[in-house]
Amino acid sequence: MSALLWGWWKAAIVAGLLLCLGSSMSPVAAPNSFIEIGAPLAITADTYPNSEPCAVYNGRHHEYLAIWTTRHGAATRDIWARRVGRDGQMGDVFQLASYPGRYCYQIRAIYNPMRDEYAVAYTCWHGLTGYDVFVTRVRWDGAMWNAYDTIIVAATERSETHPAIAYNAHADVYLVVWTEQSTRFDARLWMRRLSAADGKWLDEAVEVGGTTGEQRAMADVAYNPMRDRYLLVYLFETDGPADVRYRTIPGDLSNLGSEERLWEHSAALHALPPAVAGGVDEYLVAWPVRYMQASPPSTERMDLYWQKLDGEGNVIGPPNGRLSADPPFDERYDPDIAYSHGYGYLVTACYAISHRWEADVYGYHVLEGQDALRGVEFAIDNRSGKQMEPAVACAPNGGCLVVETYYATSRSDSDIVGRLLHPGWLAFRQR
Repeated sequence: MSALLWGWWKAAIVAGLLLCLGSSMSPVAAPNSFIEIGAPLAITADTYPNSEPCAVYNGRHHEYLAIWTTRHGAATRDIWARRVGRDGQMGDVFQLASYPGRYCYQIRAIYNPMRDEYAVAYTCWHGLTGYDVFVTRVRWDGAMWNAYDTIIVAATERSETHPAIAYNAHADVYLVVWTEQSTRFDARLWMRRLSAADGKWLDEAVEVGGTTGEQRAMADVAYNPMRDRYLLVYLFETDGPADVRYRTIPGDLSNLGSEERLWEHSAALHALPPAVAGGVDEYLVAWPVRYMQASPPSTERMDLYWQKLDGEGNVIGPPNGRLSADPPFDERYDPDIAYSHGYGYLVTACYAISHRWEADVYGYHVLEGQDALRGVEFAIDNRSGKQMEPAVACAPNGGCLVVETYYATSRSDSDIVGRLLHPGWLAFRQR
């Protein structure tokens, strides 16, 4: 694997920040924000290692779907899901994908209100170097449509990984994006449109630019229904650390737009994979930046950056930069973003301190609107133990579900835990 694909991953991300949220038996208010945070929801409670959660909001049934991977034995990771109501009530756990002898992970999902279904994209690893990308369509209640609900996106002799997915309501299609790698220093982005009506591909896969020596990887994508356009954000590198670049692409993929630089690396600052969410004719992009204080394996820090773009893809104002000025060796990483009309964006991230085992989940409220770049930071889950890999989905009224991987102790199996959030009145008082 190239430095682009492997450089962002850390074998041991560790940390902690001691800030009590109060009793877990009732909603509590995060300091200085009045954001209501519910008690932990045990989405899984088994003896298997569960990890890499994803969350999606279903506007027709006013509920969430939590999705995650579960490891069974040494060679199999399945994908499971569970419906979560806005009141915290949960449905039965159901299996979404299982391939004995394969590790399935890197989950991304989208809800289609027209078909009342979810489309879930993921990577499955098999053998020593085989990585393929799949999409599984599942009904809102967890029932499979038919035997053809799982579609092979990319399965070649190359490695296909890191899928992203968006739904285009104008055309009733899914756009699937993935990274393909054939050699160590040859990472490329591809995309393809999938019909939601019949589950068939509308066209051949399209490569997103690129010349010899250039690498593009680890993309995220959001759809803007007001302009029928996608915003694609990704890592880019030539012979050094990664930048963050983006394109605005028409819904019919008639052209791939021009590649724009959102953030450029330096000798000490390296970008990690970005996340994007669309608001009302605007976007919010967030990405971690690794600050290398010295050559590995020395201590480093990671800050979370963000940037607003308008519906045309123009940068709005200067980058907000770091979210807070903490002492060295703090780390913020694994961002996810969800948007709620009238409330704004909720950015979630893992917070840690280098060389410590503990980690916490923090949130950042970012107002919508072109001149609103400043975020409010608050703890979502900072109890004892290790909380990591947060993901978020939000309802239109500002209520959100944050899911995370939780380790009670360093030797325990991990579980998926959810937290229901509501912004309270702060979001509206800030306007």
